[in-house]
Amino acid sequence: MAAQYDAAVTREDFALAQILGNIVLVQYPGSAEAARIRPVYTQIIAAAEQQRDRKRQADLWTYHAVPNKHGVGTVYTGFIWALAAPDSREPSIRLVLRNHPEWGLSAYLLLDRARRPGAPGDSSVPDVGAAHATPPPAGNIAGDRVASPYHCPEPACHISIRFDGGAAQIFTAYEPDERGTGALFIEDYALLTAAIEAAQWMTIDMPTPAGIRELRFEVAGYDPQRLTPALAP
Repeated sequence: MAAQYDAAVTREDFALAQILGNIVLVQYPGSAEAARIRPVYTQIIAAAEQQRDRKRQADLWTYHAVPNKHGVGTVYTGFIWALAAPDSREPSIRLVLRNHPEWGLSAYLLLDRARRPGAPGDSSVPDVGAAHATPPPAGNIAGDRVASPYHCPEPACHISIRFDGGAAQIFTAYEPDERGTGALFIEDYALLTAAIEAAQWMTIDMPTPAGIRELRFEVAGYDPQRLTPALAP
């Protein structure tokens, strides 16, 4: 058992090391192995807790790599839902990061009118198209679309974003040409994602017709490698 514990520590599987170490301490408290494990066991417990929390944070993100239905290449997306109270009646909103072979790198908020906080919902990412696309076909007029959930007058607006306890940063945001999709694009992808990589929490003050809605995202588990093509061996 002690050998299995040592192997788990060596490969940094601290959750398993915690279990094995506990067995040694409880079942063989007077052994030499227990005497060796006991002084460092609290550190093993702390490391196991940190690993579990990192996995929980990583699991808040959902990633997809799908063929580009508009042409060649692969579309990579990663998204995370904004936190909300379980009894909230407001539609859920997610932050989507996208790497598209034709449209490039994009970050946008996407409202889901069907999903409510605590519900599993659809893990896919609807294709909202390019930020500035070609005009829609004749007949697809504004009256046929769902009203915009944002208060972001054309051509753009400014939104406040805070990372952890830092000062608010102002980003330019705009709705895509085809309004009513539920998307609000945020400019400066490089600056935004660099801040996300360094943060635990991100808070966005989203403008709506009813006023500002605060969106909080626990972004610490973001993995930028999931949004890039795999390197050839």
